[in-house]
Amino acid sequence: MLLGNMRVLFASLLFLTTPLVLAQLPQCSGTDDAEYDYVVVGAGAGGGPVAARLAENGYSVLVLDAGHDVHNLNSTIPLYFIRATEDPQLDLSYTLNEYPPDFPVKKDNQWYPRSRGLGGSTLHNAMVNVIAATRPDFDGLASMFNDPTWSRDSMQEIYKRIEHNLVLGLPLPLEHGFKGWLKVSLNPLLDALNPKYLDAQILALAAGLIAEAPPIVDLNSRVGDNAVGGTLVTYTIDENHNRSSVRERLLDVHDGNPGKLTFQLDTLVTRVLLCNNTEGVPTAYGVEYAPNAALPVALNFNGKSDLQTKTVKAKREVIVSAGVFQSPQLLMLSGIGDSTHLQEHGIDTIVNSPGIGQNLQDHDEIAVIWKMKQNFSLLDGCTFGSDPEQDPCLKAWRDEGRANIYSFGPAFQTFTYKSDPGYQDPDILTYIVPGYFEGFQGFPELGTSPSNRNAVTAINLKVRPSSRGSVRLTGSHPQDLLSIDKMHFQNERGPQDVRDLREAVKRSRKIMNNLLTKPFIKEEVFRANKRKAMRLLSSMFTRTFLVTMHVVRIPWVLMEMSMPF
Repeated sequence: MLLGNMRVLFASLLFLTTPLVLAQLPQCSGTDDAEYDYVVVGAGAGGGPVAARLAENGYSVLVLDAGHDVHNLNSTIPLYFIRATEDPQLDLSYTLNEYPPDFPVKKDNQWYPRSRGLGGSTLHNAMVNVIAATRPDFDGLASMFNDPTWSRDSMQEIYKRIEHNLVLGLPLPLEHGFKGWLKVSLNPLLDALNPKYLDAQILALAAGLIAEAPPIVDLNSRVGDNAVGGTLVTYTIDENHNRSSVRERLLDVHDGNPGKLTFQLDTLVTRVLLCNNTEGVPTAYGVEYAPNAALPVALNFNGKSDLQTKTVKAKREVIVSAGVFQSPQLLMLSGIGDSTHLQEHGIDTIVNSPGIGQNLQDHDEIAVIWKMKQNFSLLDGCTFGSDPEQDPCLKAWRDEGRANIYSFGPAFQTFTYKSDPGYQDPDILTYIVPGYFEGFQGFPELGTSPSNRNAVTAINLKVRPSSRGSVRLTGSHPQDLLSIDKMHFQNERGPQDVRDLREAVKRSRKIMNNLLTKPFIKEEVFRANKRKAMRLLSSMFTRTFLVTMHVVRIPWVLMEMSMPF
């Protein structure tokens, strides 16, 4: 669910020691005629902040992106993230395969949305602001590159530079930043005297959750990085109860630094331009791009065509930050990748770099859903509509300081814990959400349906799973679809991932069945009337039943092991 916190890596040139240069390149002739110091491909969470910081420091920067600038209710109102994933102005509808062809469970062509345009996926993510349990990741990078600036402790300083924390009374203020561009806040305090908010059911839920685990002092501090317990979540929401995203950062820098930051939107970058420097090393000096061309996963795509391309040069660097899927595609189309794979599609190999498009990783998520005995009064009258005159909650958000239920981020409480006591760091994050979430496809309808106003979902997220997938070409045209394979549970530690997810389900059930909350629960629902169990004959999952359901970023999997849940 947590699109903004998605942990996906692919092996790039950094992971290779001695890439083999094959094709001949022209000699670099200088960049005196270049229009920009830097060319950045991608205006999302990676490219956007880099471009903004370069422009602030006086460099001229061109940012190219396949989307356009979108500013609407879905990209602005926090709780409308429910609608944002299927907003046709934002949506990139990728499909991927969860398992290999010979796996007993078929999960092919699964929908996996990303967002395009100025701000990228920061326009549609759930705004959850959590950097806990990342020490193994960052310290691992520091060790890999023998560079301490990648360490978790160093990242805290970078986080402080970015963060503009709006929370009053922080217990560890030295761990936070207060002058950055990314606004961070808690869900707003609502009028306790309003009868609408005096909901015994939600008060019991809140009290029960707080009592279920020791409190974590600060989830986004070095102290709380490997803490086990429960806490409130902060969100990337500003003081006016709007989403805080990379879009605002880019526009602020654009307006405050005239002539330094240029946007080339609705543009498909087709190739990185390369030449040999004086030492014979391939060097990027610009990109080739096609204006008004769309990605094949965008809703405005009208089929492949002969693209009319242009080129632009960079005096200093080309920065490829087009996302986990488009970045490897762009490199491979440019002749950087596994030479055998490139030859299959008639692409001349410039750098034989087999790691490009490999090592695809993501979190695993599994949900448990309960229906309470009554609807939550917080959502009374809310239609999640677009007309304030037809939706009293939208009207209140617009006219009454915006501090109402539409100002909220999704999670009521967050828990971190270790599914195995032997683990050094927490590996499970559990978000308790007062709403119905069984996957992103269809989420705008199911998540806002009046019939689901009494739902509570525990979203269990497994960090650092063992799965390793790939992004591969299907052709040499920039508008060819990609072949994306997640390869879930295929690593030797796959069975352990299954056990960890199973423990996460058990743990979330224990959390919800506390003494204060249990009397208000009507039933647990997990689409039980629709799920179809399949016995896996593979020795890897002996006596295991795997029940699958789609979630957009990862498979939703309910593992019913031989022992009782």
